[in-house]
Amino acid sequence: MLMGEVRAEQFMRVLAPEVRDSLSSEQEDAIRAAAEKNTWDNHFLDLRFSVPTPFGRFYVALLGGPERRSAARRAMDRKRYSLIRPGNLVLMTIVFLLVAWILFGA
Repeated sequence: MLMGEVRAEQFMRVLAPEVRDSLSSEQEDAIRAAAEKNTWDNHFLDLRFSVPTPFGRFYVALLGGPERRSAARRAMDRKRYSLIRPGNLVLMTIVFLLVAWILFGA
């Protein structure tokens, strides 16, 4: 099963049963087709991996490419996804220490 099909199935599963049951087959097909589109999957830089830690496995995803979001969407994302989050601060600290260690030696 392709990733788009997996996303479509996940989306259909989270719809409220009464909504899902009210859809015509054409509406369901249209929703599945929209959910299968992978417009968010084509990034110039796409680095994804998981890291084992004592607390379980964590995944890391670094994506990059030309900006396609509108100014309004970027402003909304800045409010919604603040850089000042515990995980981000931990990562920035680790990166800072790693860079300092590389530059100034152990």
